[in-house]
Amino acid sequence: MAQMIEHWTPAGPVKSPADIPLDQITREEVRARAMVGDASALGLLGFATGTFTVSAIATGWFAAGDIPWTVPVLLVFAGIAQFIAGMWAFRRGDVFGGTAFGAFGAFNTTFAFWDLTMHPATLGGSAAAAPINGIWIACFSYIALALFFVALRRGLALALVLLALAGTYGFLAASVFDYGNILLEAIGGWCGIASSILAFYTATAMLINAENMRSLIPMGSMMQATVPDGASARPAPIREEVR
Repeated sequence: MAQMIEHWTPAGPVKSPADIPLDQITREEVRARAMVGDASALGLLGFATGTFTVSAIATGWFAAGDIPWTVPVLLVFAGIAQFIAGMWAFRRGDVFGGTAFGAFGAFNTTFAFWDLTMHPATLGGSAAAAPINGIWIACFSYIALALFFVALRRGLALALVLLALAGTYGFLAASVFDYGNILLEAIGGWCGIASSILAFYTATAMLINAENMRSLIPMGSMMQATVPDGASARPAPIREEVR
């Protein structure tokens, strides 16, 4: 049996045969990380949305007994989604991110289940606490708006889907804050219709263009497909020292 030695990497200790050089292990680690998307943004957004919503009660904006209104967003987005982001961070070799998102995601899920056991038959809380829902809906409006600016690089069609979605969440949140303002709710609904139609168009364009391996249906691409010499216009990769 070959002698085994231990190498330390950012992902933790790795045991390997002594005849495998360290630089080969480093290359394999970089290759593995490059094949998995970074889930940190999803984890942070889940953490921020859940924490902001609960903190709105802790600061005294709402009564302490209104905490059950936070259960849905704590359980699904701040809990399960953040925990999944943590597991993908582990897969990418990010021990810190995996531990942080996994721990806080598990905490939020545990807290949500605990609150459900305390109020098994009803959501609980006063009617005056309904605007709590508006807080996390507004958080999703911000997320959609942030993704809109990112999506501009990918194409105008996809960006418009997210811009209309930001308007949907924004007006719905405003409606909740105004205790069911019908006009704001209607505007949010029409923004949602627009976002849905744009999403149908974008999805159809993606499928048809992918099947034909060329752009048959325009999506408003912001990137030039080719350069004068016929080479791809994709930016050159940035090379940095791996520590």
